[in-house]
Amino acid sequence: METQRLLELGESAEGKATQEAQMILNHKAAIEMLADPTEEIGLNRYTGCNLHALLSDNLLSDPAACGRLRSRPVGISGTVLHPLEVPQQIEENLLLILTKASGIEDPFEAAFFVRVQLLP
Repeated sequence: METQRLLELGESAEGKATQEAQMILNHKAAIEMLADPTEEIGLNRYTGCNLHALLSDNLLSDPAACGRLRSRPVGISGTVLHPLEVPQQIEENLLLILTKASGIEDPFEAAFFVRVQLLP
């Protein structure tokens, strides 16, 4: 009921974190974008960057990072994983993943492929 009230009336539930309400509203905006029948939506950079912008709106410490590929090195503590650091390599790898995904006919398999490739 609290989520429905937030989505329909824009009223946050008392005692809930503002960040939680923002995440719910961001997901609503992302779903609305995906449901919009436009030719630009697909497994492509446009869709990925726009989804990132919608999902991260008002949630990142650097608002300019919303909808953009990472441009600075990051680390994941407690692991030996070292994410790519060079922005050009990040861009090239994203385009490679999207190119491979576009060759997968089943949309669920293509989405799963992208998900697996983007997660550490």
